[in-house]
Amino acid sequence: MAKQKHHQSHAAHLRSVRIGQVIGARLQTMRAIAIIAVLVSAGYLTWRITSTAEGINPWMFWPLWVAELIGWFSLALFVHDAWDQKPQIRDFEQVDGRFAIAIPTYNEDRNILEPTIMAAVRVRGADSVWVLDDGHRKWVKQLAKHYGAKYLTRDNNAHAKAGNINNALEHIDAEFLLILDADHVAATDFLEQTRGYFCDPKVALVQTPHSFRNLDSFQHFDNDIHEQSLFFEVLLPGRQRNKAVFWCGSGGVLRLSALREIGGLATQTITEDLETSLTLNRAGYEVIYHNKTLLSGLAPQNLGSFLLQRYRWARGTLEILLGKNSPIFHPKSSFRTRVSYFSNLIYYLVPLQHLMFAGVLVATLTTGQLPLNAGSGFLLFFWLPQLALTLFAIWGLSRGRQLPLGGSRNAWITSSIYIRALFDTILRRKASFQVTPKSGTDTGGVPALALLWLPTLVTISLLSAMIIRQVSEFNGGFLPEMTFTGIWLANLFAVFELAILIPLLISAFGRFQTRSTWRESVDLHGYVEGTSVHVVDLHEGGLKFLAAGEVVEQMKLGEKVNVLLHLTTEDGHEAQAAGRLLVSGKYVDPAKALGSIGGPVTWKSDRDRRLIIEQCYLVAPVKESL
Repeated sequence: MAKQKHHQSHAAHLRSVRIGQVIGARLQTMRAIAIIAVLVSAGYLTWRITSTAEGINPWMFWPLWVAELIGWFSLALFVHDAWDQKPQIRDFEQVDGRFAIAIPTYNEDRNILEPTIMAAVRVRGADSVWVLDDGHRKWVKQLAKHYGAKYLTRDNNAHAKAGNINNALEHIDAEFLLILDADHVAATDFLEQTRGYFCDPKVALVQTPHSFRNLDSFQHFDNDIHEQSLFFEVLLPGRQRNKAVFWCGSGGVLRLSALREIGGLATQTITEDLETSLTLNRAGYEVIYHNKTLLSGLAPQNLGSFLLQRYRWARGTLEILLGKNSPIFHPKSSFRTRVSYFSNLIYYLVPLQHLMFAGVLVATLTTGQLPLNAGSGFLLFFWLPQLALTLFAIWGLSRGRQLPLGGSRNAWITSSIYIRALFDTILRRKASFQVTPKSGTDTGGVPALALLWLPTLVTISLLSAMIIRQVSEFNGGFLPEMTFTGIWLANLFAVFELAILIPLLISAFGRFQTRSTWRESVDLHGYVEGTSVHVVDLHEGGLKFLAAGEVVEQMKLGEKVNVLLHLTTEDGHEAQAAGRLLVSGKYVDPAKALGSIGGPVTWKSDRDRRLIIEQCYLVAPVKESL
């Protein structure tokens, strides 16, 4: 069901992205609109204080005004970061020194880790590949040996990923180190694309964007558009000019002399990437963003994994931003850098902003006290233009990577964990590093609503307040009296918020993704029990093929059939892979006399399985990009 909805939104979202890209191309126009939006919103906030506060209960007025102020800061800081996005791509250059690749791993399954190792050993220019295993697993050691990678473990798991890499620094003989998460498959030209930056001795780290191959993950809106698209494709490129780029934990190449100079990866917080970047900046080094995707990873598959990851990021980031070495307040930070990192802080306050909006609406409907004293005509006259300008400016400057109200949707999804992270940080509660699960299923339903308990509670509260107010108006007035204008306005704004909340909850409730691994789209010829078929998606654990309707009809669910695939290896040679397919799903289209069958596959040998991995992670992505 989730996959069906995913495809249904495809055309609409692509149209939105194309329009956004056209608008983004007219950069000067969008900058002008953005400036107008910031100024008009500032004027609206001023008018709210000067003309709508008199005679109003301050406990109603100020929470709403502060929430609107957070919204203004969010807009202004977004404009600051997205203002200029010049491509930062360095031509191929040689730099003296050896390059190594490190893959820290803890509890990832073989089907996640193996493609990463296979691709890493084929990255051109890498002198060594290290698998850093904090899981102390024999099969990982054997896997590393098979691919020619070095294997390293340690006696303890102190400081999690950061400690694992710091331990490896004592063993790695190289001048530069590419760090890859266990699920991040690197392009073979990764180092060729990024090594040229290190000709500048001040460059300590080169970060690249993250892309994600499991397009059915919770964070994906449609195909390659996901919740982090705005960050990697708009904000980080824009922050290059503000010297506020930071390492994102994977897909970054580090100068090891600089890393050793600062004492290795930082271990004081659970976001070692941001903390290490700031330490390098304070030591006089630069962090560069290479604006070209060179790796493919796995996004959190379900809502639970997504929230676990986002809480860890929020907690670690807030500890740094509110700590004594915060880049917002540090004397060595430039004004532009301070502003960019202040936008990080405001980002984590946006869910609190939405909660304050909703709280004021519920209080207004139930107590009858208004948060402002302006007439409806004046309020809408000022509020609607600044809202329209804000949405349009964000849409345009984001190049279509942020849909109107998309930020509000994301804020409600993460509301409970971001607010929890904020209070945990203020109260200095102990935080621990937890690895984000990169596989699993998603069945939605009541468990999803339980994870989204805060937006669910807010939705129920808003609906209840609206209903109770209407019942009161028509049945004796048991609630404090409200003017017709006040009721009309409160209901209008409540509907506006519910228009974001209800579709979000319906979508989360209705997700139903039982396939635990994403299959790569392919175009391959093969045979099933000697009959020619067309393979359209593939993974080392399964596939789907198209065949004539009568062929599909003959195969029974639960039956095992022989499959033989014709492949092309990365170096252009012809190859074949054989296995046994369990028929788990079938469909016949009577109109086209065509059918499809899919299911898990057990490959005949490790050689066959590795040929499939190579096809999925090294061959198919290259063909798609050509």
